[in-house]
Amino acid sequence: MNSPSVHWLNNPFDFSDVTSYPVESKTTISEWLTNHGGLNRLNRLPTVCVYQGKELCRSEYDQVIEDAVCFVTLPTGGDSGSNPLQVVAMLAMAVYAPALAGGLLKGTALAGSTLATSMLSSGIMMGGAMLISAVFPPPGLPNSATPSTGSPTYSLGAQGNAARLGSPIPVNYGRMRIYPDFAAAA
Repeated sequence: MNSPSVHWLNNPFDFSDVTSYPVESKTTISEWLTNHGGLNRLNRLPTVCVYQGKELCRSEYDQVIEDAVCFVTLPTGGDSGSNPLQVVAMLAMAVYAPALAGGLLKGTALAGSTLATSMLSSGIMMGGAMLISAVFPPPGLPNSATPSTGSPTYSLGAQGNAARLGSPIPVNYGRMRIYPDFAAAA
């Protein structure tokens, strides 16, 4: 039996990112969370509480801590793909496009036309947005998201076992006639 303690895993894939806390005797999980500000962390990020090998619901936090309690913060996804430099460039384009359009039309017959200025301004903004998007392209999909070989589900060829490395292994429930994939290449 481990000594009573609370471990908070901020990243379940990096075990060096763990914060450990000693626990006083006869303390329940909910009391510990209240005394150490854990409720704020629980409400901010999706977190699972594991105690004695079971995941606990919040209604079960009234148990006295006699063993190690582990709070695991679940991953919420990666970067949104937003590039701050691209945002600044788009804002600069939106601010300076009308002035540039007015300057280009100066000295022409369309100089006082609001319609001509707004049309040229929107054309400059569309062209600038395309140029900025070409300079700062959005991030691509990770390699694991693009399958190396297609699924034979809708193919007309004969079914059979195939090794599709890096693809998920299907889990089937119920009765089905299937041809499972090899888990590894021979």
